[in-house]
Amino acid sequence: MEYFINNKSINIPVDKKPFKIGSEGKVYKIGNEIYKIYYPYMVNEGFGNKEIFHKQLTNIPTQQIILPNGIIYDKDGNYVGYRTKYIEANQQKKTGICKLSTKSFIKNLQILEEDFSILAKNNIIVGDISPLNYLYDEKNKTMYVIDPGRYHKYKSENLVSINQAYLERLLESLIYLEFITYKPTQSKRKNILLRDYISEKRKNELYSIFFQKELKEYNCLYDYAKSLEKHLK
Repeated sequence: MEYFINNKSINIPVDKKPFKIGSEGKVYKIGNEIYKIYYPYMVNEGFGNKEIFHKQLTNIPTQQIILPNGIIYDKDGNYVGYRTKYIEANQQKKTGICKLSTKSFIKNLQILEEDFSILAKNNIIVGDISPLNYLYDEKNKTMYVIDPGRYHKYKSENLVSINQAYLERLLESLIYLEFITYKPTQSKRKNILLRDYISEKRKNELYSIFFQKELKEYNCLYDYAKSLEKHLK
C-alpha cells in the first residue's frame, strides 16, 4: 500500500505478514528500516497527539535509544505511524551483557543514561520501557532501547530523575535475566538475592558510577556476581 514520508511515496506491504505484531500496531521491515503502522484506535491513547510527539523525536540526537527518523502518512494525509532504523540483533535473546567486558558494559550504561537525560531535557518522558523493548547487538556489543511509540511531552522539574528511574528498572530486569541465564550461583533463590543485594548496595547512584567502582577488579559482571555469593544468606 502507498504511504508517504517527507512527501515521498513508499510502498509498505501491509497485506503481507508483518515483521512483528505488538499491542499498538504492526511492524514491517524494508531493507535497514522499520516501519510501524498503528491500529487506528491507537493513534491517540489519551496523552496527546502522537504525530506531534513523534515529529519532535526525529530531531533529538540519541545514540542507543532508537527514535523515529521519519513520520508516515496515508494518501489522505493522516498520520499512521513512524520509521526507525533497524537494529541487527536477536529479537528473542535479551541476555549477553553479563559476559561483556567491564569497559564495554560501563560505556553502554553511560550512553544510555545520557540518552535518557537528553530526552528529559527535551521535556520527553519515556514510556513502555521493559525487556520487550530492548535489544542487545551481540556482534557490536551494544545495548539498545527501541519502540518509542509511547514517549510523549511531559513537564516536570524532576523529569531527569523520572526517566533515569525507568532506565534503572529496565537494568534491574536485565540483570535478573542475566543471573537466571548464566547462573553465577546454582540457586535460583540466591540469584534473586544477588540482584537485590546489588540494588541495595547501589542505593541512589547511577548504575554506570556504581559499576565503575564495583567492577574495577573484575573482567565482567558475571565474575563480580560470582564473588558476591559469600554475602548471600
